[in-house]
Amino acid sequence: MPKVFKLVITGGPCGGMSTGIKEIEKHYTALGYKVILINQTSDELIKGGVTPWEGESIDFHYTLLSIQLYKERMYSDWSGHLNSDKVLIVCERGALDYKVHLTQTDFDILMEKLNTNEVDLRESYDAVFHLISVVNISEEAYYKHKKNDKGKIESPEQIRAFNEKFLTAWTGHPNLYILESTTDFESKIANLISEIAEFLGVPKQPYHPTASS
Repeated sequence: MPKVFKLVITGGPCGGMSTGIKEIEKHYTALGYKVILINQTSDELIKGGVTPWEGESIDFHYTLLSIQLYKERMYSDWSGHLNSDKVLIVCERGALDYKVHLTQTDFDILMEKLNTNEVDLRESYDAVFHLISVVNISEEAYYKHKKNDKGKIESPEQIRAFNEKFLTAWTGHPNLYILESTTDFESKIANLISEIAEFLGVPKQPYHPTASS
């Protein structure tokens, strides 16, 4: 059976998650790992027309978490059939990230409906890597990024608040790594790659960024 590690890449908006995950896949595939990516479930639902602003938020999040946990179980089970002795399951946000959009009461209701609890969910991941948003050190860099990707532009105050909420949701995990904000994006991704190597207990290899990143 392969050695399987399930990682969460999380953080504040404009923290570098999407690019970071792509670089993790490239870097660790080159080192002989089988890398399985679990894309952000909320994005998949919203792009498919299932949105949290139509209907009850708690119903949307029940659907979201049900799919998230199913995907994680499915990929974990499938990893035993892979022709590889070392597997990384990399989640673009994990189950506890979605707690930030709910009241504690609604979240507790979901835990009961899903027959689980917050501690078990947190400990189902081997390590969590939180990328702090660039807005924490440079509002100019944040607006420049949003202008380039034409994404929704929240205020810097909103971004900082979400960053803290996401971090709080994972506080208490024994392997929580916090990647500080920087305008040197390649350096931040290099630190992420290095922190994962430290967690895995493997030698740190030179990081070669993708040209498009």
